[in-house]
Amino acid sequence: MNPARLISRSHPRVLAAAACAVLLTTATACGDGGKGSSAAGGPLSGQSVILVAGPLSDPFFGAMKKGAEDAGKMLGVSVDYTAPNDFSNPAGDLTRLIEAAITKKPTSLVVGNFIPPAEEPLIKKAVGAGITVTVINSGLGSWESLGAKAFVGENPTGSGSAAGRDLAGKGVRHGLCINHVPENPALQQRCDGFTAELKKAGGNAAMLTIPSSQASDQQAVTQAVQGYLRSHKDVDGILTLGTAVAQGALKAREASGAKTIKIGTTDISTQVLNQVKDGALEFAIDQQPYLQSFYGVLTASQSKAYGLRPAGPIMTSPLILTKANVDEALAAQKRDVRGAA
Repeated sequence: MNPARLISRSHPRVLAAAACAVLLTTATACGDGGKGSSAAGGPLSGQSVILVAGPLSDPFFGAMKKGAEDAGKMLGVSVDYTAPNDFSNPAGDLTRLIEAAITKKPTSLVVGNFIPPAEEPLIKKAVGAGITVTVINSGLGSWESLGAKAFVGENPTGSGSAAGRDLAGKGVRHGLCINHVPENPALQQRCDGFTAELKKAGGNAAMLTIPSSQASDQQAVTQAVQGYLRSHKDVDGILTLGTAVAQGALKAREASGAKTIKIGTTDISTQVLNQVKDGALEFAIDQQPYLQSFYGVLTASQSKAYGLRPAGPIMTSPLILTKANVDEALAAQKRDVRGAA
């Protein structure tokens, strides 16, 4: 991955971290005939990073795994990506994985704080054990109090707000936000931001909760959304919070005959990108998971080696993809960096 290309299209707060990646990569490539200094026993050599994140069955996390591994290769750092098979039991599975990571005593832990009640005591435990921690993806409001060195991820309220502004600008006044991982407060915050923007426009929004154990069941999602639309015929806009749920919402719209309902989603897949391109979806909000894990590994490793850390959170979202810019993402996904398998 060319860091210069990342800089050209990233959020301003990401620029400093991207510059660090470029400078550090350049520095480690100098001397000894072009061999990386980390490979020759530099300050990053020998570091081990365990990343605890989400299931690779979701293309979002496939890009996250690649970002972490690419960072490890560039820095000369060992990276181990660990994740549950699915999100049917997120609290229990993530607890088990973080506990196992602490037992292995890595140099650093990079972790998505998806289920705070289950994960935060263990993040504090890792910090107390001398493990350098970077929180990625979720956990904007709590990372500093947990003792983490950095946060790289989204402002979930901001993502929801961006979605609400888009749909409100297209005339939506009766929205529906579909929360398929109710255990994760970030999804509630996205729905809150969405609702607030529609209210500003004189509208309103409701939230439909789908148990996380059913989130990967396309038929169950479709039936739940279709049932809601059947009893709430005034809905004219839907925000989904994941690519699989977006497909269920599209099928529910078709089955209900409500072709005028406008639908947008957070997160991306090749299917979602093509649906944005052909107009079936209004937009997709890209969190840029590749950047989240890439900078997660980078910040954790540099903090351990040099005591360096960002002055504040590094925000990778919201980045809104529409017909106007979706082609760039479609081209980039061929390299598995956009979460769009």
